[in-house]
Amino acid sequence: MSRIGSVSRILDFRRVQKEEAEMEVRKAWEALRDEEDILGALEKSLSDTQGALAELGKHDIDNIHDLGLHYDYISTLEVKIRRQLKVIDAKTAELEVLKERLVEVFRDMKMVEILRGRLLKERDKTIQRLETRQMDAIWSSMAARESV
Repeated sequence: MSRIGSVSRILDFRRVQKEEAEMEVRKAWEALRDEEDILGALEKSLSDTQGALAELGKHDIDNIHDLGLHYDYISTLEVKIRRQLKVIDAKTAELEVLKERLVEVFRDMKMVEILRGRLLKERDKTIQRLETRQMDAIWSSMAARESV
């Protein structure tokens, strides 16, 4: 009986671990999506700026300073995009680690569930054997009384 109780407590602990791991994966997934949204905004800004620069190039360039500002802004956006890609790569790697941990917790939980099931089957068999012995003893005593 105590083994079943111990295994049940371990199973409860594994369930808590599973819930925590699921929550961490969910948070990491949301953080990754947020970072991807930031990247999308940067890429859109870069595209818009390049479009504005192309429009500026179609017309006579009156102010060279404006042209320089566009190129500086484009290079700044490209640097930000590269940094954001590194952040996304880091978040993706973190998410993969958390997914692996979640799979490991699921595996552990399943193993404990199987062990608990085996212990319960063993306990049920033991109870069944005891009941059978008691019934045999009762039947034997009844048979002995009837033959007397």
